Order: sequence, then structure tokens, then C-alpha cells
Amino acid sequence: MNKKFIKSLTLSMALLFTSSISVFADMNVSRISGYDRYETSVNANKKYMNKANGNLAVIASGNDFKTALYGGQFSSALNVPYFVNPKHGIRTDILNELKRLKVNRIYIMGDYNILDKSVDNTLKSKGIKVERLDEEIDYDVDNIIFNTFHYGENKGDIGMGAFINDEKFPDLLSVIPLSSSLTRNVEN
Repeated sequence: MNKKFIKSLTLSMALLFTSSISVFADMNVSRISGYDRYETSVNANKKYMNKANGNLAVIASGNDFKTALYGGQFSSALNVPYFVNPKHGIRTDILNELKRLKVNRIYIMGDYNILDKSVDNTLKSKGIKVERLDEEIDYDVDNIIFNTFHYGENKGDIGMGAFINDEKFPDLLSVIPLSSSLTRNVEN
């Protein structure tokens, strides 16, 4: 190897390990888990949700990253419970959590190939109003979030827009915290 490259690499590593890193003493990190991703989503809601804002929740597939990530962004921006579910039916633990949180409206992310009609039927049988976001999920999520926080206002300058390739998992995953936060805090 080139001696300059080795020296640069060594210096970089030394700087990395000796640089000061801010530590937040008041930060408390805890792990939330479950047997699988579905139980983990229920356990996260049990720990962090005491009520459903607007009696609303979001359900997405646990097997389709695109709809799951849009669902995560959507629920985070609206600060409502979020669950991932298998393709068929609704898990009993999710139904119990919806009841505890007094959810009476749910957005289902994705078409019937992702979460089938039995999901809608089960929720409706429990007296829960269902709205499915499927064909233009990105457009629908954006409009619902915008109208929640800025109802009746013009969308304004597109200078605040972001382009994301939602076919690329890392692009969609990395933008969720930022876009959810910006959506809640945008001032016209």
C-alpha cells in the first residue's frame, strides 16, 4: 500500500478516537422488543402511547418496506399509534391495543395485495372506521399531514420540498425523522 494512504488512515483513526464526543447525561435509552416485528410494534405503543391523538392509528404491512416506512413517517408526523401487521387478519394483541388506546379511525397503508380485505373487515366489525391509502401513497400521506397542520393554507413555496427515491430503502428510511419533524414545525 501507498505510505501516504497508510499515514492518512492512521491519522484519521487517531483523530476519530481522540475527538471529543458530546454525551447527554440525561438521555435514557431502553430497548423495546417482542417475539417478532409485530409484537415489537405493539410493545412500543404500550410503552409510549397513552392515548391515540384524534382516536387515530396507522397500520402497515410488516413485510413491505415502502408502505411500512410511509406508515412510520405518517404516524410520527401525526403523533399517533403505529402498528405493523401480517397480510391476513388483525393480530389479537393489536386489537387489544387499539381498544386500550380508544382508536376508532385507522389509516391502512397499501393495497389489498399488501394487506388483504380481511384486515378492513376485522376492523370494521370492531366499529373502527377504515381509510386505505394505496395507489398514490406518497401523495396521500403528504396531503393528509399538510392539511392536519395547515388546513386551508396554501402549500406555498416548493423550496421546502424534498425529493426522495422511495424505491430505495436507505433513502426512505433516512428521511423519516427529518421529514416528520419538519412537517410539524413548518411555518408559512
